Amino acid sequence: GVALRDGRVLLFGGQTESARHAASAERYDPRSGGTAIAALDQDRAYLSAHRLPDGRVLVVGGETIDGLIAARATVYE
Repeated sequence: GVALRDGRVLLFGGQTESARHAASAERYDPRSGGTAIAALDQDRAYLSAHRLPDGRVLVVGGETIDGLIAARATVYE
């Protein structure tokens, strides 16, 4: 996950209980819980997410369900 300046956290991808890769994205607020946001462009696990200096979040890499490295990056504003 990536901590935002306002205390919330963005969570991306991962694996489901059935070991499937996920494209989910969620904004988690410790006071009120999680809210789904626009999903990733593809299912992926083991990705890397980084907060950029301007506050946006860059999501890169990760493994696709086929075992390949995800080639596309996604930016969340």
